Amino acid sequence: MALLQTGPWRIKRGATSPAFRATLRQADKTPVDLSGADHINFVMRQRGEDAPTVDRQATIIQQGDAATGTDVGVFEYRWSPGDTDEAGVYDGEVALYDINGQVFARIPNDGYLEIWILGNLSSEGPVDP
Repeated sequence: MALLQTGPWRIKRGATSPAFRATLRQADKTPVDLSGADHINFVMRQRGEDAPTVDRQATIIQQGDAATGTDVGVFEYRWSPGDTDEAGVYDGEVALYDINGQVFARIPNDGYLEIWILGNLSSEGPVDP
């Protein structure tokens, strides 16, 4: 399973908008049917670190039809204050939980999402990771 991404996803340091919204997809590029998930978490950690900086519930936005793939597999994570406070390169994934609170899939399963938190010009520190 994968989350198709055409390069790193970017947000500025300290920003909470835009929300991270994407479609989770199978290896054959068909959307993942999230109707079997009780809930999902967006997990992110700074590259090279062990502990996640974010591990919070995301919103499942699946409103379509699994047979046609319309709006299936769509999720959104709304950034909380503090999530983007440190510029750098981050790895991310989405954990799918069953009704018993057990993780049954982590997407992508062949690596990580690449997220860049860019510095901003009005603050000290690096502008690009």
